[in-house]
Amino acid sequence: MGIANMFISASATLEEEIRPSAAGENLRFLTVGTMDFWATWRCLRRHKIITITKQDLLAHEQVAPEEFNTSSKKMCARLFKHFGYNRYEEMDINARADVVWNLNDPITPNLMENYDFVLNVSGQYAMNAIQSYWNTLQMVKMGGKLMVQTHLGDMTNRFYLNPSPDFLIEFYTANGFILEKAILQNRLGFSMPYESVKTKVTFLSTLIPLRYFLVYYLQQILRDIPLRMEITRKRRLQKKEDASEINSSVGEHPRREDLKIQLKNRLGEQGFQKLKKWVCTYERFRSRLNMPISPDWVVWCVFRKVERVENPRFQLLKTYRDHQVATLKKEPATAGTMR
Repeated sequence: MGIANMFISASATLEEEIRPSAAGENLRFLTVGTMDFWATWRCLRRHKIITITKQDLLAHEQVAPEEFNTSSKKMCARLFKHFGYNRYEEMDINARADVVWNLNDPITPNLMENYDFVLNVSGQYAMNAIQSYWNTLQMVKMGGKLMVQTHLGDMTNRFYLNPSPDFLIEFYTANGFILEKAILQNRLGFSMPYESVKTKVTFLSTLIPLRYFLVYYLQQILRDIPLRMEITRKRRLQKKEDASEINSSVGEHPRREDLKIQLKNRLGEQGFQKLKKWVCTYERFRSRLNMPISPDWVVWCVFRKVERVENPRFQLLKTYRDHQVATLKKEPATAGTMR
């Protein structure tokens, strides 16, 4: 997972809701997922993030690959300090995290009501979805806040279970939280209030503004073309019987080696290593900013905890609840009987 321009724009829009309800000296911020930091200086400056300087970002962009994770964590800590939280931690299944935990499993008592803010951007990766979301709300202190996202559009197989915005809103509000604000946002930074549509089925095209309608579908088509070409290429390679031919097709190109030798002769070993580091940094950030796995549209929700709930509360989809209420009003004597 990563903190990129899309999140910076969303957090700026939701800044009032993200900030703690009361000031404090040891306010704890937890992200569910280990974060890589990919935001650009232009985006940080536009949204007036004062806790990260241009020198901080330049130093982060130029770190060695093996130091990138540590540097990302420091940058995230600086970012959330801007919002009023001075202690930053991460939860994930890898050793890089401060709290190593599998969200499919119930959390231990020492984690309950331990954080003033929980940012949940990884809950949908767990197969045990209800337990995952239940874990996140249990970790929030009374009066604390929780921010969660869900992706809209065609993201098949990105997650086991990608929740609808209405599920998140109704699950958290049924289990001790109130909704502070929900927004619908695209990758360009445009955002608008999210409002639940009172229909049984909601298409993305009915949620996004009309001026983005054609752009969205054109982007989908343009993104699908290189992906389809890559899938086709891999299928052709798999059909080849000669394994050596496959291995040679993915090996180092001889011209690339010739270019390396010429650059080393001209720049010297030290100059070549500096150039290599710069190219790797550029490619790393360029690929992350343009990679097709991030969604075009996202719903962000910020909640505040107002009640302790011992066991999860579940309910039917709102469409059916409304129908049930209408049935009870019309036929109070026969509602609930077999027909």
